[in-house]
Amino acid sequence: MEIDGNTKIFGVFGDPISHTLSPFMHNAAFRYLKLNCIYLPFWVEEGLLGDALRGITYLNIQGVNLTIPHKTEAMKYLDEMDEETNLIKAVNTIKIEKGKLKGYNTDGRGILISLRKDCGFNPKDKNVLIIGAGGSARAVAIRLALHKARKIIIANRTRQKAREIVEDIIRNTDCNAINIPLEENSLVNEAGNIHLLINTTSIGMNPSDFRLVKEKFFERAAKLRLVYDLIYSPAQTKLLKDAKRYHIKAFNGLGMLLYQGALSLEIWTGKRAPIHIMKNALYKAAKSEKWR
Repeated sequence: MEIDGNTKIFGVFGDPISHTLSPFMHNAAFRYLKLNCIYLPFWVEEGLLGDALRGITYLNIQGVNLTIPHKTEAMKYLDEMDEETNLIKAVNTIKIEKGKLKGYNTDGRGILISLRKDCGFNPKDKNVLIIGAGGSARAVAIRLALHKARKIIIANRTRQKAREIVEDIIRNTDCNAINIPLEENSLVNEAGNIHLLINTTSIGMNPSDFRLVKEKFFERAAKLRLVYDLIYSPAQTKLLKDAKRYHIKAFNGLGMLLYQGALSLEIWTGKRAPIHIMKNALYKAAKSEKWR
């Protein structure tokens, strides 16, 4: 890839950011499409997002993705947003046009595509337990509710964040929703009626992290058909390993990363994303010892 004075810059803001695989798939797509563009990771510490977003307009950066912990805070810096982003109240994609920041959220649509194509799972009329209440949780929960999930249960340590998501679901969709504490007894009490479990937190990225769900939950989860962990590094978290021990289908977040990224690229470039190229680059990078 040649870089010159006409190269358009895109990137991803996160804290931490060293684990990101997004540059592999986006740069592969730019090469395939023969676009003079480059995608870079930017470590933007929590609390400094406002400065970073103001800076990109002066640097003529064309667009960025946002990952943990920036997705909800970014809302207050946007000049415009699409309808779905306004409903979700979290943003993972920003396009810069004429110095203005326009926000989008491709996370929810990304996981829906992954659930269908990667997992063979349709969340319509299903009960879903979502762990976490951050920006990713909001996008996933509201998109599943709009897709006619029967019931959404949000489990989070900070109950107020979970309540806010539940209130938005009830106010804007026909889906039933409740929030519960992120405690073993509460999770076990709901286990018997859950069809899909999604972890949207960063718990599991480190080997020393505690188990999100204990054995008693899986023993009670007779209807559970799929566990989906948005974490993709490591590829197999404790949650996914435990699910497989109980013969439950388990997937990490690479699929969601792929499809939300493809949707972001289409927003930025107006071109159809080369999914096969992005997928090959992404999965190759995920298996690379150099990356690990």
